Amino acid sequence: RTLARASAEGGARREQPIRAAVALLAALHLRFAAHPLLADCRLAGIDLGAGFFASSVLDALRALSALRRLETLPDARLPLIDRLLERLTKLSTEGSARSRDFTELGWPETLLHGDPWLTNFMLTAVPSGPQLRLIDWDRAGVGPALYDLSGFLRQFPAADRPWILDAYRESLDGSGWCWPDLALLE
Repeated sequence: RTLARASAEGGARREQPIRAAVALLAALHLRFAAHPLLADCRLAGIDLGAGFFASSVLDALRALSALRRLETLPDARLPLIDRLLERLTKLSTEGSARSRDFTELGWPETLLHGDPWLTNFMLTAVPSGPQLRLIDWDRAGVGPALYDLSGFLRQFPAADRPWILDAYRESLDGSGWCWPDLALLE
């Protein structure tokens, strides 16, 4: 079964597999931090670091600008497109500040799954607890571990995120990675 099914259950039956998934994700990030094969991973995978942010915002700006120029675009859509263009323009000015934030955070680049959806964690029941495997590696790449972590966290209700975040933090204990303050993490 998948973590999506397990997380839909209640109580400890729900928490145990989520904690195991967090530990698996943290172990992946720790194992590949500053690994010599990251250069090969970057060539074969996706850049999910600061370059990804900047190029994604620029691509979205170009696409929305082209859409805005369409003569067949219904007038009712213009306010939405204008709001999105305004938001993306603001984000495009934040690229260097975001890069600085990641640098100041001091976390090394690592191998990322890139798509840590709950359906991509497969669980097998064994006597010692749930055994997990990550599947669907087509979005794998290199970047800050926070990329995977934020993608994982956003799938849970806001009330669950603090304990899941704490579980990830506990998995990093002893790694020397500085934990960001809540404002930077947000």
